[in-house]
Amino acid sequence: QLATGTALDNAGNQASISATVNIDATAPTISGSAPAANSHGWHNRPVTVTWTCDDTLSGVASCSDSTTLLDEGAAQSASAHATDAAGNTATATVSGISIDTTAPTVSAVVPATVTGWYRDDVVVHWDCADALSGVAACPADDIVTLDGTTTLVGIVTDAAGNTASAEVTIRIDRAAPVIVGSASPAPNANGWNRTPVTVAFTCTDDISGIAGCSSASVVGDGTDQSVTGSATDVAGNSATTTVSGIDVDTVAPSLSGAATSVPNAQGWFNHAVSVHWTCTDDRSGVDAATCQIGRAHV
Repeated sequence: QLATGTALDNAGNQASISATVNIDATAPTISGSAPAANSHGWHNRPVTVTWTCDDTLSGVASCSDSTTLLDEGAAQSASAHATDAAGNTATATVSGISIDTTAPTVSAVVPATVTGWYRDDVVVHWDCADALSGVAACPADDIVTLDGTTTLVGIVTDAAGNTASAEVTIRIDRAAPVIVGSASPAPNANGWNRTPVTVAFTCTDDISGIAGCSSASVVGDGTDQSVTGSATDVAGNSATTTVSGIDVDTVAPSLSGAATSVPNAQGWFNHAVSVHWTCTDDRSGVDAATCQIGRAHV
């Protein structure tokens, strides 16, 4: 602006001068802008606020550089200053900046088992947590129904968009193991053994595996004997089998013979003599074809 001054002395002399004056009494303007938050109002990385300054008269003398918020926290704010050439100042604040850069946590909760195997359907519950922005999405419970090994992955997301995952392996075995028994040696044509019989068991399980199988047993003398064996798999299923009809006779039969006539006083016969044989067996019985009855001796 132009200001003019006039001076007059007593002699009537006059002088004039003009001066230019610049006046700016209006503060500059400053505004800040930050990247948009997600739909939950959160960021999952540091946020940089950019400042824009303006002054329509004297012009901007200084304007704050961009401000980067690194720390996690809810409803944070950033402030900056602007100064124009006339020395007027202005301040601006951008608030409501929420930052969460830490991933949430997720873990699988399943019924406890000593062996790691189950014999029924298993419900897997996912436990999710986030200390700052909160959990936005946590997996629903899973139900595992298939026999064998099943691996599940649970993924959690917090309100800031951070994610985390956890894995759990579920093993189910509903099927009983298989047990087969065998007797050795095999019986003779009459179904009898004349030596002790060993009964052995073979156990198999195609899923969880065998945890226990009955050891071999030795069977001695007796009629229609049986041995029962059991098998248990790792999951706790069990099965039994019985090897029966085991007949063992290790004792020889008894045999006696007597002449059908009486010798003389000296113990001698002077004619052909018939000897009668008597055979007995208290367990397996006598094979009649092998006992000589009424055979004559001359």
